[in-house]
Amino acid sequence: MPIEETSRAGLPTFRKEAIVWAVAYRRKVIRLPAIKGLDYLSRLVATPGARVPASELAGRGDPPDARGAERDRVNVTKGIKEAIKRIAVHHPELGLHLEQGVRTGAFCSYLPVLRLQLSAAPPPRRGGDEDDL
Repeated sequence: MPIEETSRAGLPTFRKEAIVWAVAYRRKVIRLPAIKGLDYLSRLVATPGARVPASELAGRGDPPDARGAERDRVNVTKGIKEAIKRIAVHHPELGLHLEQGVRTGAFCSYLPVLRLQLSAAPPPRRGGDEDDL
């Protein structure tokens, strides 16, 4: 299935294609060279609302000590911010969506801000004089 058809409910879709990531959002697809930040983002976007420890995103098998946890937090945050910056260059709407919806820290999450689709129909008319509008 083409990646453009995989977006669900207005959420972005990430798909690894060999050495690049294909990212689809609102019927637009971009392809970016693989970097760790895109790996982190793909995991967060796959589980909206989940709180994921930065150490888990960084691929640690054992629980880290305090120093290791801080290093993971810093590295994951930098990686995610760099990935969002690169996405925004090619897909500004998705970059903004991710800036608003991704939280980083000791725990990271993707909390999408979904926009309502508004109808273009005019509002219902009120009774009475049109000058009252």
